[in-house]
Amino acid sequence: MVDLAEEETRGLSDTALRRAINTLRQRHQNGESLDALLPETFAIVREASVRMLGERPYTEQLIGGAALHLGAAVEMKTGEGKTLTGVLPACLHALTGQGVHVMTANDYLAARDAEWMGPVYGLSLALQAKELYVKDRDYAVVDGAIRVIDTTTQRPLSDRTLHDGLDQALDAKEGLEVRPERQQLATIDVHAYLKLYSRLAGMTGVIEGEADAYPGLYGLECVIVPPHHPVRRVDHDPSMFANDGTMLRAVGTTVQTQCTAGRPVLVGTASDEMAGRISQTLRAAGVEHDVLDARSHEREAEIIARAGRPGAVTVLTRMAGRGVDIRLAEPEGAGLYVLGVGPMSSRRMELHLRGRAGRGGDPGESAFYFSLEDALMKNTKTAQRLTEGGMDGPLGPNFAITRLILAKLNAVSAFQTQSLTEKLRFSAVREEQRAGVYARREEVLRDGITQDRMDGIIHSVIQTLVLAARTGPQDVDRLAQALGTLCPATVSRDTIAVGLSGSPTSKVRADLVEAVVRDVRAADTARVAELGPNTAARLRRRVMLSVLDRLWRGQLRDLDDAQDGQTLRTVAGGDALGGYQRTASRLAATMWEEIDEQFVGYWFNVEV
Repeated sequence: MVDLAEEETRGLSDTALRRAINTLRQRHQNGESLDALLPETFAIVREASVRMLGERPYTEQLIGGAALHLGAAVEMKTGEGKTLTGVLPACLHALTGQGVHVMTANDYLAARDAEWMGPVYGLSLALQAKELYVKDRDYAVVDGAIRVIDTTTQRPLSDRTLHDGLDQALDAKEGLEVRPERQQLATIDVHAYLKLYSRLAGMTGVIEGEADAYPGLYGLECVIVPPHHPVRRVDHDPSMFANDGTMLRAVGTTVQTQCTAGRPVLVGTASDEMAGRISQTLRAAGVEHDVLDARSHEREAEIIARAGRPGAVTVLTRMAGRGVDIRLAEPEGAGLYVLGVGPMSSRRMELHLRGRAGRGGDPGESAFYFSLEDALMKNTKTAQRLTEGGMDGPLGPNFAITRLILAKLNAVSAFQTQSLTEKLRFSAVREEQRAGVYARREEVLRDGITQDRMDGIIHSVIQTLVLAARTGPQDVDRLAQALGTLCPATVSRDTIAVGLSGSPTSKVRADLVEAVVRDVRAADTARVAELGPNTAARLRRRVMLSVLDRLWRGQLRDLDDAQDGQTLRTVAGGDALGGYQRTASRLAATMWEEIDEQFVGYWFNVEV
């Protein structure tokens, strides 16, 4: 149907194409569904793409666009045109007038497509900064500043900070000027943020190994779109070496052989540290090359632009999206040779790296080298058996090694999915509280603090204070002092003593609550009369928002601390999630009580 609609749009002028889009928008406003408008919209986008970009979306891209429109997680191989595919449903949904957000976790692709003083807060932070946070793995020093390295893309992030003073501890560790602590004002995790959208879809180059997770995590069914061009890449089974030294020598030999033959070579690994060792090996062999790691991300476009030239050698760390733009300078040659060194973080990342070769029907070749000293293999029975056998040269490629490595990578992927699921369960607790706080905030912004709401807050605060008080003489004094500090209550000490003589459920205690509430409500009426209704309404709103925001910031810190504590409990085999839920519930109850109590206190005592 898109092809039929395309025939009608082909003869339209540019102005007529724009009018056609406006007509479609009006038809949708008049009740036609997006499903019905899809063929014409896709045809217009297809024709506009031909005129503006010289690219005509092919059938597989239309299939991918339709699947995205229906809310699926779509797999399209590297080089199959995901960027243009995404334009199709984006234009379709723009007809609603509600806006469309196209997001990526990769700054490079996005650009391409359009607390405490560390030295003072001592031992704990210093040890974490020194032992747990490794330079060029967890963070990098860029232009004299600490930049956290994204665990997925391996890029340093300019807008990401740590908490609990770790930023400052890392500043001190690296001899930099120690920054003042930033305070977290609000937070929402990516999963919860995405769930706020009424319609969600996604694209990736590799779904294998994670297809079962998407329905549960995001409510998305997976659709695999076949490639437009046949895959011509040759994928070799992995080779195993006795140790890193032997493996690196083989890397140097392989790279030298391939680049001497005029092929561009891409060497991928999971860490900056291994990338450095590979670079050292290549320098020793006299092989010119570029290194694309966390420290060179600003030169990414420049490095990638020459990575497809004959004989070019590029070493990169495992970075989502890196290398997707490598285009062969000689498409008719043997193609890009991809060599993976050491284990990737998952089977999916291995396939991502292999997919850099043979994109869009180009020729290509991929191989992987592993060492028994890799974290994936170290201390395994297989490694011990092979080491004891005196293995020195490469073992494999063979079926047994391939099966072993695949099993290990699949196990890692399963663990990552389980960890993500567990993390999201923790996040759901925080998200529930965030939703409650933001709902209260929206209510205050919209309605202010109505008199009924004010009366309810006063009653709740007084009831909490009075019922929580004990019955001793000192408790009488404490309650009298608390009431006097909170608000201009005039209830006598004798009245308080009588009220506290009974249990929290007694009539005398209930009578005391009502007496104090009447007193405070009278003071509230006088406060409104003193300020005037308009000024009083503005002050109530301002005070509540200030208290709400400040205590929510504190709650976020408390929830972080609670989750950190429960992480240790997980290691010990305890019920981490249950413990966190109970702690979070208790913290929330305390927060809401403090919000109302502090609001009442500031309302009566702040000077205007």
